[in-house]
Amino acid sequence: MARLVCLLVALAALSEGMVIIPWWRSATEVKSITWENCDSGKLPGTIKSLSISPDTVTIPGDVTVSLVLNTEVPLSAPVQ
Repeated sequence: MARLVCLLVALAALSEGMVIIPWWRSATEVKSITWENCDSGKLPGTIKSLSISPDTVTIPGDVTVSLVLNTEVPLSAPVQ
């Protein structure tokens, strides 16, 4: 089940609007990230919300990512 969560997070990260910049480039801030569920209902879960703070992510720096996932598949602890 942890693989499902990782897959959904990866899908969100790769959705249209997010640009992944290699560390060796000169970018120092990420000001905008957008995401959408793009699996057409094929996966057993959906991302209900994804939040990243602070609003402008400074590189290098700290970032907090929060995710709410809805799944129709039973999960058992611990989910890793």
